[in-house]
Amino acid sequence: IWESYEYPGGDLLYVSESTAYAFSDEIYISNDGGQTWELQKQVTWEAEASFVDVDLGWAVVRADGEVALVFTTNRGLQWEIIEPVLVP
Repeated sequence: IWESYEYPGGDLLYVSESTAYAFSDEIYISNDGGQTWELQKQVTWEAEASFVDVDLGWAVVRADGEVALVFTTNRGLQWEIIEPVLVP
C-alpha cells in the first residue's frame, strides 16, 4: 500500500532510513521518513549538501556569483563558512 505525504520541495537528501533533508531556499528536516517536515532555516543561497550524520554536514553554496564551503553541526539550524588557510 502506497501513502503520499506533503513534500516541501527542493533537493532531497536522506541521511538515514528515517531522517531526510529538503534543500531549496528553505531547509527542511524530516525525522519520520518524510511523513512530516520541520523548517530548519530560510537561506538566500543554493546548496549541494552532504551529511556525515543527522547533525554534521557540509555544503557548497552559491549566491550572487559567489561560492563558499559551509558546515553545520546542528542539523542545518546554523551554517558557518569554512575559510581556507594557506600554510607556508
